Amino acid sequence: MTIQQATRAPTPLATKIGYGLWAVALLWWFFYYANYLGPFELLGLKFMCINGATSECLFFQERMGRTAIPTYHPILFYAGLLALAVGTYQSWQARK
Repeated sequence: MTIQQATRAPTPLATKIGYGLWAVALLWWFFYYANYLGPFELLGLKFMCINGATSECLFFQERMGRTAIPTYHPILFYAGLLALAVGTYQSWQARK
């Protein structure tokens, strides 16, 4: 173990949770919107749906109807964002 590793503060749990929630939100978003014209068609328009509902997102949802995957809502994206903000604050406090 080097000196730098010994003095480095551990990553706060909130940061790990935030990244985990973002990963789940990204997978949910990808697999849900892949139901409309395939996974990579209109990806630029679909990407806007990861953090909110635009008119394009509502259009995609209306055209898809019911799918095997629950309708994507950005709640996990925003929960991950909040957890990352808390983790960043905890890291900042630990370095003081």
